Amino acid sequence: MDDTVNAIDIRLSASTSLVKRLEATDITAAIDLSDWNLGEKTYSISNVNIRVPFGVSITKITPNKVRLRFEPTQEKTVDIRPRVIGKVADGYRVDSINCQPSATRIEGPGGRLSAIRFVSTDGIDVSGRAESYKMRVHLFVEDPLVRLSGDQQTSVEVVIVPVPVGKG
Repeated sequence: MDDTVNAIDIRLSASTSLVKRLEATDITAAIDLSDWNLGEKTYSISNVNIRVPFGVSITKITPNKVRLRFEPTQEKTVDIRPRVIGKVADGYRVDSINCQPSATRIEGPGGRLSAIRFVSTDGIDVSGRAESYKMRVHLFVEDPLVRLSGDQQTSVEVVIVPVPVGKG
């Protein structure tokens, strides 16, 4: 899809009493995609594509065209990277962080998948911790056109150990 267009501005005209009762859900827009093919295609947006209540007229649509790119859905396996936030208790350090599973499957347009090397976990807060622990966390894909096709969560084991005291 065209990354530059994520909303369409529709200017309407109606009586004051009708405008006061108007809800966003009263207006719908649709594009007929029945003629789609792989590749890019530009679609015009006009009054024909927009449904408004009786007594409301459309005065302007911006933009009046959208360009969509159709690509086959592909899949890929990527590593899971834990996202650690905070600082452990004084005198301790994080020795290791292990995710199980350590990888997951993602799917989406091939052109978008090639740029993704890993997915992140939700933040794992180690603030003030002085001992190891396990938890389940959700996974997150940065690209909105790519989705998780595998596990939506991973189990994370955070191993926290004392900092060795130096001999001296």
